[in-house]
Amino acid sequence: MAPAFSSLRHAAFFAILLLLLLTAPVLVSWTGVVDRAQVYPTMPVGTGPVSHIQREIFEDSSNLDIAFIGSSFMWSAIDAPYVQQELSRALGREAAVTVLASVWPGLDRDYAFLADLLARRRVGLVVLQFPNRNRPTRDPAAEINRVSDQPHVQAYRFFRVGDFPGAVDGLHWRGRAALYAGAVLGLPRHLLSLIRPNYTTEAAAAATLGARFEQRGHYGAPFELYRPAPLAFSAQDMIYSSGPTSWFEFHDEDMPPYQLHFAQKIAALLAEHNVPTVLLHIPQANEYDVNVVEERMNWLEATGINAQMIGVPPARMFADKTFEESMRFFASDHLNENGAMYFTRAIMPALLRIYSDDEDPG
Repeated sequence: MAPAFSSLRHAAFFAILLLLLLTAPVLVSWTGVVDRAQVYPTMPVGTGPVSHIQREIFEDSSNLDIAFIGSSFMWSAIDAPYVQQELSRALGREAAVTVLASVWPGLDRDYAFLADLLARRRVGLVVLQFPNRNRPTRDPAAEINRVSDQPHVQAYRFFRVGDFPGAVDGLHWRGRAALYAGAVLGLPRHLLSLIRPNYTTEAAAAATLGARFEQRGHYGAPFELYRPAPLAFSAQDMIYSSGPTSWFEFHDEDMPPYQLHFAQKIAALLAEHNVPTVLLHIPQANEYDVNVVEERMNWLEATGINAQMIGVPPARMFADKTFEESMRFFASDHLNENGAMYFTRAIMPALLRIYSDDEDPG
């Protein structure tokens, strides 16, 4: 068998080239030649409203009243224009509301969105969703829609070396290595922005403020408009309290260490910026008959986050609906357009209550 290299000089040259490639993310970070504003446009438009995310984080510097941040569950669950309308009515001025979300779960992605946003804009209230329990599901994409002990599948596009000082401090070596490997993989695409700027296809998200209104029926069923008024729930009942009548139930369900690390980093980031926060329980089709708000753990204790929690037991939310009627609110385990409008109207009193208890950023 012929040797891999024809000479020692060629082997040394290859070793130097490999070392340069592997250390390039650090070298580029030191130089600061790649603008952070060029990062999100590298994400495919199918993963989320990329142009909306870019505009909200890097092009608009005005105050935000409410920012909803998360995965496709959040993306599909919030009727943001309705939130803006009701908040504007309550404030007596035009409110500013946005949804920053993309497909697949990952608290590293949520941390990146949040860190970039808070570095540039003042936010009155941040609304997040930490992962629901891993209940049985018929979702064929169940595995990719559940959090894992590794970076988000798009992390190589938005998580570059040196961008978030302290973000990986305390993270296990496997997670740090995976993030660094992603930075090596994504660097050529980021360097391309030095030759020409990244362009984003304009997303049809301006009218929806970043929200996604999915017009799909439950697992392929025909989509039909279904707009009943939700049952009325008091803000007090929907907001978590430690009393015996609380709707919330916490389970000792494992959270991948990688995700728990970033949940704790999110908590620290929000505390640093002193931003009021809500942890929102978004109902999924595979829990429609559950009589409590199931959380996989007590997030307040596990992460140290200073937040209010909002949720309605799905069985209560759909108490006056048959199974078939309830499923008309879902595209899969995700809410569809019917569900987003129904769910948002149900929780709006709790959002207004929490917002009114905090300082108006306007």
